[in-house]
Amino acid sequence: MKFKFQYIFFLLLFFLTMCSRNTTVQIKTEKNITSAREALETARYYMKLSKFSKAITFYNIVLADYKDQKEEASWALYEKAHCYYQLKKYTIALQTFKRVGIVYPNQYGPFKLAQKMIEKIEFSK
Repeated sequence: MKFKFQYIFFLLLFFLTMCSRNTTVQIKTEKNITSAREALETARYYMKLSKFSKAITFYNIVLADYKDQKEEASWALYEKAHCYYQLKKYTIALQTFKRVGIVYPNQYGPFKLAQKMIEKIEFSK
C-alpha cells in the first residue's frame, strides 16, 4: 500500500510540474530582441506565416544592430531578398540578392543561394 501511495504521489507531482511550465511561445517584438539569433528566428517565423513585410522588419534589425555578426547578417540579407521575391518586388529582390555577393562574398551559403536566385530572376526577364 505504501508503494502504491508513493507511486501515485510521484505521478501527481510530475503531472503538476509539467502543467505549471510555461509552454507558450513568446513572439518577439522589435523592442525586445536581444540577439541576432532571436531576430532571425522571429523573421523566419513570420516568413512561415507568409508575413513577408513583417519578416523584413526583423531582418533589418539584424542588418542594422548586428552587422558585425557576418554569418547572421549574410543570412538576414539573403532571406530579406527572398521576402521581396515572394512579394513579387523582383527589382528590389534582384538588387538585394546582388548585395549579398558584394557585402558578404565569403559567406558561402547565402552567396551561392543568392547567385542562383539572381540567375533565376534574370532568366525570367
